[in-house]
Amino acid sequence: MKNVIEILKNYYKPVENAKRSQNFFFSLADYVRHIKTTPELKKIIQGITKEKEKLLKGWDGYEAKALKELEGAKQKLLKIVKQNQISSPELDEAIKELNWYETGKMLSSGIKSDNIESRLWEIAKAIFQTKHKEPLKEFIDEKPNTPNIYIDNKNFVFSKTIEKRRVIDKRIVESRNTELWGCWDYLNLVPIILLEKKEFHEIVSKRDLGIADIFIEIKEIIKIRNCIQSEINFLSLQIKPEEACEMLKYKLYASRIHNHLLKKLGLPKKQEGEEIIKLSPEIFGISINLKALLKRIWKKKKERKEECSFGKNRCN
Repeated sequence: MKNVIEILKNYYKPVENAKRSQNFFFSLADYVRHIKTTPELKKIIQGITKEKEKLLKGWDGYEAKALKELEGAKQKLLKIVKQNQISSPELDEAIKELNWYETGKMLSSGIKSDNIESRLWEIAKAIFQTKHKEPLKEFIDEKPNTPNIYIDNKNFVFSKTIEKRRVIDKRIVESRNTELWGCWDYLNLVPIILLEKKEFHEIVSKRDLGIADIFIEIKEIIKIRNCIQSEINFLSLQIKPEEACEMLKYKLYASRIHNHLLKKLGLPKKQEGEEIIKLSPEIFGISINLKALLKRIWKKKKERKEECSFGKNRCN
């Protein structure tokens, strides 16, 4: 066990001491890959991720049920169109887009149930605007949280279960920012993107696609990889505050995982717990206020989440 600890520390030193993006992220990739290929360390990580797996098991159940409800709603909407011989350019386009999505002719980011619900919403809106409101009665929420001017300040509901799945989405996002398994989620992206050179569509699962945080992080690391591949000389560039933010963020993730591994391996935290404090007031060769920097990280993250939001009910 002593040998496992010493080797782990040796892999962590370059992560702790790196001053530039290239050195830092490749050292971090090696560190994470070492953890994943060392049985003693891999077992500890599996213990961390149990909570996440429990959340995802509930997610899978709700997603499957929501898809079943949406399929039922789709069949009813198409029956309404056929029986009432309804036609309009908007309706025809909405039905075509749904068919393209379901047959794989149209690709779309996001969770499957959210994407189908969005397209059913367009079909129902088109039917509603042809004045065939009565057949849609079972799908209309008279007092919705998000009223829509296009349907008389009402809204459509095609699945009751989909909101339960979105609650778990929210819990996953919140937990990812506070729990150890969230730190590991982010760290695990680094070797996959930098060393295995996988692309976005090869990395994310259907469950991850609906979560803006993981989407943002993948984009950021791919951006770093692309900069390295285009032979930008990181050592000759003056570090930018945004670059320092990204590295500090991952240093925080790595420090939490490293401390946990040492604790589980039988080594007290001791000085390890103070590593992050040493990053202030100077980090990577520039003077930065740690409190202000962390505040900037979370503000930036919130702005990006709003840009990459998924699965929200449509409103005006």
